[in-house]
Amino acid sequence: MVRMKLMSSFALIGMAVALSACDDDQLSAEHSVTLVGQIYDGSNGTTLSDYTLEVIVGDRTLKGSVDTDTGRFRVKGLSAFDDYVVSIVADGYRAFESRNSMVGVPHSLYGAQDIAQTKTHQTLFFESYLFPTSIEAPALDVSIRASDDTDKKLSGTIRLRPSGASEVELGASSVSGQVWGNDLDLQQEVISDSFAEGEISFEAGRLVYGVTYVIDVFGVAGYRSANYYSATSGSTLAVTIVVSPQADNPVELDSNDADGCVLPDISGASLPDAASAKITLTFTSDIELVSESDAQGYVSDYFSIISPDTDIDTERNTLDSTDNGSAITVDGNKLVLSWNPATGLAGTDGTWDPDDALTRVNYEGLTYIEVQRVGSPGSVRYLGELGISSLYCE
Repeated sequence: MVRMKLMSSFALIGMAVALSACDDDQLSAEHSVTLVGQIYDGSNGTTLSDYTLEVIVGDRTLKGSVDTDTGRFRVKGLSAFDDYVVSIVADGYRAFESRNSMVGVPHSLYGAQDIAQTKTHQTLFFESYLFPTSIEAPALDVSIRASDDTDKKLSGTIRLRPSGASEVELGASSVSGQVWGNDLDLQQEVISDSFAEGEISFEAGRLVYGVTYVIDVFGVAGYRSANYYSATSGSTLAVTIVVSPQADNPVELDSNDADGCVLPDISGASLPDAASAKITLTFTSDIELVSESDAQGYVSDYFSIISPDTDIDTERNTLDSTDNGSAITVDGNKLVLSWNPATGLAGTDGTWDPDDALTRVNYEGLTYIEVQRVGSPGSVRYLGELGISSLYCE
């Protein structure tokens, strides 16, 4: 009985030794990587051969060999499970450093149960592009426009942030996805500047050639920030950025006094030369017209008067076709519609008959006139949305 127990004990020890040996074999399995490839001039695509390449892994530096005839490099000694940094130095070119996560084991071994006991070796082909220090980025012109009024002269702040490694029209890889980008490009200067009149130009040399920048526009009064527009220095020469109105509570109408409107007296010896037939729309806050010229155009185009031929003498009160005297103005929280008889009836082709009574002044075509709270494009509304399409003074 004792002998059996001893034998069992020896058996257990033997199993432990075997497992230990197995563990050692698992830990000794190697998954190595050799890197080969080509380096190019990013501005013209020519192959470079006069450069040095190193791969940094932890506290180790692996020196790459470069064939001066073909320009090809070769680096051995990298493990599949090591993160690594590629450093390339060439006279006359920007400093280059690419930081990369581990290569990993070959795809064919994914999910294999004996992967830890399988030794593998991979040879991977990588390419990269260096940019000359002598090449100067061309100027970049940026226009900032409002979505609701493309003629509006905007002011605010613009910022350009490096977002992509150097690439102009080159950068394709012989092996899909195996191009090292220059991570040092992402550490280039973030450029911030103010703009006015909706325009700004970054002079030649201000940006880094080949680098892709994300452009942010912010601080434009009444408008939301615009983000994620991009420009690649060297291939993008001009960009137009559109900003949208800041969301806000829409402008509100408090009252209008059309019922109390007073018609001007045109039966005297001369026509009244002043704003008359006034109708005032009162809002709950100070307002402005989105486009004064558009608003005046709507009022003028659809303005009319009613004045019957009372004395039946065939002479009629008719409006001048060039300037009929109608007007739309803003005063604080008030929008005022008015008419000047002296302008409207006594113009180039207007006619005036003091014996014909004036019975009504018509302000029509108001539906598409836009008003907004001062400095708040997000509050804009059409007068039609407020129930105002036509107003009459009678």
